[in-house]
Amino acid sequence: CIRYLAIVLSMLLSVSNHVFSQINLEDSMMMDTEKINAYLDLIYEDSDPQKIIFYAQEALNLAVFLNNEDRQIAALIGLGYGYRLKGALQQSMEQLLKAASLSQNSDNVNLEIIYMEISNTLSRSGDYEQALTYNRKAIAILKEGDDDYNLAATLLNSGSTFSKTGQYDSALTYFGKSKRIFKEMNFMMGLGHALGNEALAYFRLKRLDEAKAGFVEAIAILETESDAYGVSNFEIQLGRLLIQQRDTSSAVKHILSGLTKARSLDLKEQVKDASLTLSSIYAAKNDKVRAYDYLKLMQEMKDSIANEEIVKKLANQRADFEISLKQAEIDISEQKRKNQNVALISGAIILFLVLIFSLVLYRNFRAKLILSRELTSLNESKDKLFSIVSHDLRGPVSAFKGVAQMIKIAVSQKQTDLLIEVADEVHKTANQLSGLLDNLLSWAVKEKGEFNAVKEKISIDELLKDIEETYHGMAKAKGIHLVIEKFQE
Repeated sequence: CIRYLAIVLSMLLSVSNHVFSQINLEDSMMMDTEKINAYLDLIYEDSDPQKIIFYAQEALNLAVFLNNEDRQIAALIGLGYGYRLKGALQQSMEQLLKAASLSQNSDNVNLEIIYMEISNTLSRSGDYEQALTYNRKAIAILKEGDDDYNLAATLLNSGSTFSKTGQYDSALTYFGKSKRIFKEMNFMMGLGHALGNEALAYFRLKRLDEAKAGFVEAIAILETESDAYGVSNFEIQLGRLLIQQRDTSSAVKHILSGLTKARSLDLKEQVKDASLTLSSIYAAKNDKVRAYDYLKLMQEMKDSIANEEIVKKLANQRADFEISLKQAEIDISEQKRKNQNVALISGAIILFLVLIFSLVLYRNFRAKLILSRELTSLNESKDKLFSIVSHDLRGPVSAFKGVAQMIKIAVSQKQTDLLIEVADEVHKTANQLSGLLDNLLSWAVKEKGEFNAVKEKISIDELLKDIEETYHGMAKAKGIHLVIEKFQE
């Protein structure tokens, strides 16, 4: 039974180690924080809204499973960003507001980032007033910290929003603040974009000289910073300004320069706008060939943009298909995890039942073992008792036999004195037998454990005397004279 119990315990340990190793493996695959971080990184490395939404949703699912609020907030911001790029502005706003609500309980989240994303979504929807409100909230938080870059960038975005709503004075104020911070940081690229956007506001206000100076300075800075995108955009804007100042040759020069950079960067919108402007200039000069060439280029860019929209739709459909496949894999993985949980619970129940069964077997074995030992002890005590009784009663019984022989002789010879002597011997032997029986009873009680033995000193002489008295009658009947020498201690 002990061997069986050892086998069962070994089996339990083996099964439990296997189960827990499976749990640890599943945990490392499904609940690793690094996996969430990887999804969050992918959000801002991809420009496809469908993929961004997928990455953000995966990160959110894992973060909820791990009860990691900081990662949940980051994933919600990613979802808001993805839905905004997709054009689903209501869904974008819902996710961002969830992030803002959840961030109230977190100390590790930059709330200004949430406000900036909300502002971008509102601006995309045309709600410029609310966009500015959230921009102000972001700016208020950023002013209390030391994140000068995001503060300047938010001020620049606020200026652009004011410019879109025709609030040019406010736009110029925010552009000025943004310029000052970028200049203090010596971040020239940011300063160049602030100057260019400020110049664009002056252009819309018909303050052409200030706009021209701003565009020229912005272009010079961005050329030094190798920002071809910014240079292309602001050179085309400068060319349009020069057309209004009737400096057509300089206008063509800057627009052509901007067009060249835009074509090298494949900036189709800028190429289309620059081509249309150049076509108009050459048409006014009656240069029909060039006017047609640039009009044709404009139409090509327009068609290309339309084709890109088709390609984008196809890409989105492909992304939807890939996401559905990925979702199927996730569903299979989730079902596998559920099956493993069921197997774990079933295994635990089986292990528990086996353990209970083993304990019951072990208890029965112990009870039988104890009973067997008690029976063995009783048998040994019985055998010992019989041995002692047969041995110790042999003397008194033999003495009675001797006395009986003496009585027979005394009666046949009518020796009254001998009978009296024999009677004394009978009395003495009876007393010895009674004492022996008392001793046997005491020994039996002691063997049962009902009282403890108390050690005491005895006299060897008295012990020998008792032995002599026990065997005196039997010896006398046989004509044997017993002599006891005094024991020398």
